Amino acid sequence: MKNHHLYLTALCMCGLGTQLPAESIDIFFLAGQSNASGRVHTGYTEDPRDAQVMYYYQTDGPSSNDTTSGGEFTTLQPIDTGYYGPEITLGRALVDQGYNTAIIKVTDGGTNLRDDWNPNGSGTENTMWLDWQSQVANALSTLDTEGYTINLRGFFWYQGESDADNTYYSSVYETYFTTFTTEVYSYLSGLGYDTSSMQFVTALIHEDGNYGETDGTVVRAAQQNVMDNMELGSYFDTSDLTLQEDDMHLDAYSIQTVGERFADSYAAAVPEPKTCALGLGLAAALAIAAPRKRRR
Repeated sequence: MKNHHLYLTALCMCGLGTQLPAESIDIFFLAGQSNASGRVHTGYTEDPRDAQVMYYYQTDGPSSNDTTSGGEFTTLQPIDTGYYGPEITLGRALVDQGYNTAIIKVTDGGTNLRDDWNPNGSGTENTMWLDWQSQVANALSTLDTEGYTINLRGFFWYQGESDADNTYYSSVYETYFTTFTTEVYSYLSGLGYDTSSMQFVTALIHEDGNYGETDGTVVRAAQQNVMDNMELGSYFDTSDLTLQEDDMHLDAYSIQTVGERFADSYAAAVPEPKTCALGLGLAAALAIAAPRKRRR
């Protein structure tokens, strides 16, 4: 009887359908501008995996609606206006990959890398970098206080459309993106977290976007170059996906696809499977505790 009880307990601990306050939590960051925020409010359906993802955010949708999760973690869901971004399918895919997932999302439409996300900005222009620092520090501190062991797994970046709309900003994008990626790791390390295996995945801006002053080629090339020069960097294209009538924002199906591509790119960079957040010790417990048939 005892073995049966231990077996059932172990199965429950492995997260079959529910998320427990496990000791270890896998952190994934999502940052960027409007396509990272998401400019869609159709096509979402609830999924049991959503309740398994811890979700902390500062985002917008539509552009006039700036909102946060109140400085706390909630579960994966659209914001109050019904808008959502790549985080929905990203979170579900990460659950499928076996991660005890927490997503920290800081995004805002219309923001550029040269000013808004510039780690070396004046403090009045680089508001998104400052917001990202503040929100990340608060989110991670919350998890620390709750007793989690924090694993920084991945950073997902979808931004560049606003820089592509300016010839000068496009020309310096590679320089500023290199600085940005370096400072992301430096800031997180400065908070006391191990970033040595945190992957950085970039979604390239769409090649057919309506960017005004440029065609986006320079920014796209800069994004690829920076990722190629990073040991932990990778990227994927979005140009086969469908833009809305504004020729700037992806439609609902495409936003969902971006989330899946973020997860797929991450998995390709970190090929080892994770079968359970509680690790191999639980697998051993299952093997020991499993009821055995008596020989007749």
